[in-house]
Amino acid sequence: MVQRAVVLGPIQASWDKGAFAKPIVNWLSNLHYEVHLVDCMLFSQEKSPDSVLSRIHETIADKVQALNLVVGYAFGGLAAAHLANRFPDASVLGLSSPLCLKDDLQAKIQEMCDLLDQNKSEHALALLHRWVGDTQVVKSGSQPLNLEVAQQISRMFHVLLDLSKKPISLPYRKKPLFLYGQDSKLVTCSHLPERLRPFMQIVPSAGMRLLSDAPNATISFASEWILKNDFREESTGVAR
Repeated sequence: MVQRAVVLGPIQASWDKGAFAKPIVNWLSNLHYEVHLVDCMLFSQEKSPDSVLSRIHETIADKVQALNLVVGYAFGGLAAAHLANRFPDASVLGLSSPLCLKDDLQAKIQEMCDLLDQNKSEHALALLHRWVGDTQVVKSGSQPLNLEVAQQISRMFHVLLDLSKKPISLPYRKKPLFLYGQDSKLVTCSHLPERLRPFMQIVPSAGMRLLSDAPNATISFASEWILKNDFREESTGVAR
């Protein structure tokens, strides 16, 4: 039986043909999953968090009829958690996902939004790269974004701010997993609601970009989770 997975991308300036997801795609392909990538930035024109979620849901439903696994990076993990009830037979894997915002992270995101709205995208990106630990980019400097791209990113960050205030109700038929880097300076395990902490793992020697900083450890945690919870069973659920 074919196992199907969807990977929801983060808020980022360049999709890069999904290359950011290569380690997780390779891992899932080796487990014989059929993998579909969804660029969440495509929905930046939507007017509200609910409409963004609806568009993501529609896109997944168009791609996959029986879904086994949803993997979400950063904002993608937040979206995956909110969409879990619409795909009750799918398990959720979140990577550095801010499911709730504390004052520190909210202030950082708002600061980036303000800079983007002032057409100071190079300053916003410099902050972001510093917070996620892109030392080479910080040394070389960030290039300003196309105005349209900067506006898209700002809108999606505003969606993140609004969406993080909405309660999350995950179905527990299949236990989720949320991974966070031990050394992350931006999104940390403190941005996971207390009641979901039993489904959390900390990845040692990793910042926010788990698959760049510690790919082997990240994949190992995810593989153990899949085997332990037997997610290879047949999924009968369809998009609701």
